Amino acid sequence: MIDNSSIRDRHNRLWKIANYATFAGLIYFALYYLTAFRFDVIFTDPPRQVDFTLWRFAPTYILEHARYPAVVTGDWEHAVFPYLPSAAVMMLPLSWPPPPVAFGMWLLIEASAFALVLWTALRLSGAMHLQARWLIAIAAVLLSENSLGWDFCNHNTNIIYPALVMVGIQTRRTWLGALLLALSINLKLYSGLFPIVLAWRREYALAAATCVLTVLIAVLLPAVVFGPSVFPQLAADWITQIRYSIASQSGHTASLIRSVATLLAVDPGAVLSTVTLRTVQAAWLVLIACYYVVAARRQPAQAIHYDQARLADICVALIAPLPLSVWFIPYHAFVMLPAYMLLLSVAIVEEWPKWLRATSAGACIAGLIVRFAIPSWNYRGAMFLISFVILLSALGTIRRVLTLRQTNT
Repeated sequence: MIDNSSIRDRHNRLWKIANYATFAGLIYFALYYLTAFRFDVIFTDPPRQVDFTLWRFAPTYILEHARYPAVVTGDWEHAVFPYLPSAAVMMLPLSWPPPPVAFGMWLLIEASAFALVLWTALRLSGAMHLQARWLIAIAAVLLSENSLGWDFCNHNTNIIYPALVMVGIQTRRTWLGALLLALSINLKLYSGLFPIVLAWRREYALAAATCVLTVLIAVLLPAVVFGPSVFPQLAADWITQIRYSIASQSGHTASLIRSVATLLAVDPGAVLSTVTLRTVQAAWLVLIACYYVVAARRQPAQAIHYDQARLADICVALIAPLPLSVWFIPYHAFVMLPAYMLLLSVAIVEEWPKWLRATSAGACIAGLIVRFAIPSWNYRGAMFLISFVILLSALGTIRRVLTLRQTNT
């Protein structure tokens, strides 16, 4: 006679072992890309700390000179700091401790942000209650490895602002969610679309509170720390750097303009390149509009798949600004991670229609194929744009199914 309880216990133990091993793999992944296990030099060798050296230098320079460094020194190659004055204030505490201690703090911030993105994405995607939750997490991480690993190696802020967004939409307290979203917007303008998306979702209180706190942080924080008389000059310096970034966009090898220029066999600054780029970006905006107008629809809070629908909307909002950015570099595409987690969660749960599960799995596989099928750096921007379109299509399909389910009920 077969002992079903014994088989079930063994099955559960195997899943526990698999999850523990996968969790250990995630820790190894983070440590490998954050430190390369070079603990003998990572805390003392500034070149290995890459962008972190700018986070320590620029805010202190702004505090001492009341100007952005690139504007004063003319070093537009190494000293550009395209962050709001409020972001400089947020990074200022990194200059207080000794360099090794400050960098250790930054590593902890990066690792914590990574953990928060995984945790919130697991909860919102519905995968937290699945036995395969950590397998889903590591699969999504591997699908995003190129961008995520790049961000970890460069010690940039690209993992921090999505973490603020994900926790902000997860919390039930409106004021706390608005504060986290406002901090994310001030840290990186890529989050600036969220008040619009929240208003579209009829989350009016959260959208309004986010707008108010965003403005207050952007104005009051630098005015208090740097001085109210200094703030207008800092704002002007920041605008100067943004203008420089727009004018020099052709210099970024992985940018979309480089892909367009290479495909057309013309100079990135040529009129044909610019016109084609704007056409592609306009088409991208049309796709985004189609998602929110046609595929998606606000669901009532009591809807069965409310969290999945909300996560899909947030993922699209995270991806939407990237093809429009003049600063687009592969590590910005890290925001595909929560989208992959949602697609993988849909792909393995039997309650979803088989065709939708196949579509979700197919989108993940297609993204992987595109990643390796287009190895040239000159086409890297186009490769990510194709990946974004694939993800947008899959997320739109999921949202359309949820919209139809809500209408039928």
